[in-house]
Amino acid sequence: MIVPKLHDVLFERGINRADLAEKTGVSENWLSKLYYGKLNTVHIPSIQKICNMLNVKQSDIVDVLPDHPPKHEMHGVEGEN
Repeated sequence: MIVPKLHDVLFERGINRADLAEKTGVSENWLSKLYYGKLNTVHIPSIQKICNMLNVKQSDIVDVLPDHPPKHEMHGVEGEN
């Protein structure tokens, strides 16, 4: 799961997505998906362009978390010997 944090960084700097797209060459459409957490995968080169322009770390604009918590082994399930 991708957790966006780009909104906070842009707000702090007074930059909108259109300006960021123009300055980085990353499409507004892709930035919107990142901004709203609608991406299924993260394109590292695009993230790096954004980080370089904003002078931040990747973790400042996005967190990538596992989609599902790890499954725990079931113990003592009825019917097991």
